[in-house]
Amino acid sequence: MLTLRTSTLIFFAVAVVLVSMFCAKLARNPGYVLLSYRYYTLETSMLVGFLSIVLLVVLSIVGYRLTVWLFDSNWRRRMANRKTMRGLIAYAEGNWPQAEKLLSRSAGNNDAPLINFLAAAEAAHQQGKTEKRDDYLLQAHETIPGVEQSVGLAKARFQILSEQWESALATLRMLKQNPKSPGYPFVLKLLAQTYNELADWPALRDLLPELQKQQVLEAAEFDVLTQRCLEGQLAAAVRGTTEEGARLNLRGVWDTVPKKMRYNADLILGYAQRLAEAGASKEAEEVVASFLRKNWDERLVRLYGTIQSPDPAKQLQHAEGWAKEHPMDAALLLALGRLSLLNQQWEQAHRYFESSLNARKSAEACGELGRLLASLGQHDRSNEYFQQGLAMLAQRLPVLPQPKAAAATAEETVSG
Repeated sequence: MLTLRTSTLIFFAVAVVLVSMFCAKLARNPGYVLLSYRYYTLETSMLVGFLSIVLLVVLSIVGYRLTVWLFDSNWRRRMANRKTMRGLIAYAEGNWPQAEKLLSRSAGNNDAPLINFLAAAEAAHQQGKTEKRDDYLLQAHETIPGVEQSVGLAKARFQILSEQWESALATLRMLKQNPKSPGYPFVLKLLAQTYNELADWPALRDLLPELQKQQVLEAAEFDVLTQRCLEGQLAAAVRGTTEEGARLNLRGVWDTVPKKMRYNADLILGYAQRLAEAGASKEAEEVVASFLRKNWDERLVRLYGTIQSPDPAKQLQHAEGWAKEHPMDAALLLALGRLSLLNQQWEQAHRYFESSLNARKSAEACGELGRLLASLGQHDRSNEYFQQGLAMLAQRLPVLPQPKAAAATAEETVSG
């Protein structure tokens, strides 16, 4: 069955052949044509007259077709724009099936098809139709020139929303190769998010200078991301290695910490704690002591009391110096009690633990005092403190149904 296009081509081919034959015949016997209107006459050869008529007919047909095409094209464009508007309204209302239908069908004749394809891809994504989503992005890439960066960013964003981190990383690394693109800062932001989720701390650390240069994040956001990266590097430094390797890795990471972040309590806590666990207790003690001389953080005070440095007497002396400025600090008194134990000063440890409990009740202080009294043979008093500590821990438990007999026994234990 012949199509309309094929039939038209055959018609024109036959017409050209017939006209050519007729023109050849006229060339041998030209004749003439005379046109007269009032006082005007026009005389020409039969061949020229015939060709003029043919040209006039052809121009009329072409003009008619062009007029119809322009009218039809404008009509299709107006209809596509209306569908696009309805599709965007459905998109804003969260009517994803309707939005996808209207936006995808009107993309071909719309003035801005990229908007249609990207919004249709979003609507498909919201419905879990990942293949259709990717198909819309592919259509946009293939039919619209110069939109590689926009389509790539949309693709990466969808991959991140689907938690396809490895795929997102591959897409973003490709987009990062075009630093002059207007969307380059957003590429960096998504790349930082992806590195963070993948815990690729070295890569994130290398990206930080570019993030700062492009002013992708606010200052506070940048500091939080930097801290997160450094904390991740510190945690990774001790993973899967020997104590000596851990110490070397930790020092290597710390040497790269920016000067303004070296007095960040969270970083100091993570660094010193891991140093102590890796056998570098002297270095850990010095790091914490240096911080506490100028700043005060209860978490670091508690950590200081657990570090067993090679010189516990000097460590105790440092802590006693801080007690002059913080005489009723419960965490410091607990740390002093523990350091007194390291120096085998039992009575002094006893006093510090009791002072810590007087300043603020804590399960830790009860446990330490109970353990000390048990070692000194004072079991009755020891049990009292152990029970107090257990009671404080029990207060943190959620309220849940218990067997009546067990609940009664527990109440007697606590009250006794």
